[in-house]
Amino acid sequence: MKRKKKEYSKELKIKVIKEYRETEMTLEGLSNKYAVPSTTISGWVGRYRINGEDEIIRVLGDKRTKKEKRICEYNEWEDKE
Repeated sequence: MKRKKKEYSKELKIKVIKEYRETEMTLEGLSNKYAVPSTTISGWVGRYRINGEDEIIRVLGDKRTKKEKRICEYNEWEDKE
């Protein structure tokens, strides 16, 4: 049986990312505090470092399937050509 992926609010994601960046709390400490796997938090932080807060909100809130995202990316790439 396939597990349902847990979804977290944008507000929680930004709160956890900011707390990680602005304090000396570890990923493990944040994981325990917010009941979110440390690998999940690590992914949020990594995307934040690359894209910044505005982009992280858009990316984290994106509910499209992988196939839909690839089609959109291909269409954007094709438009640049």
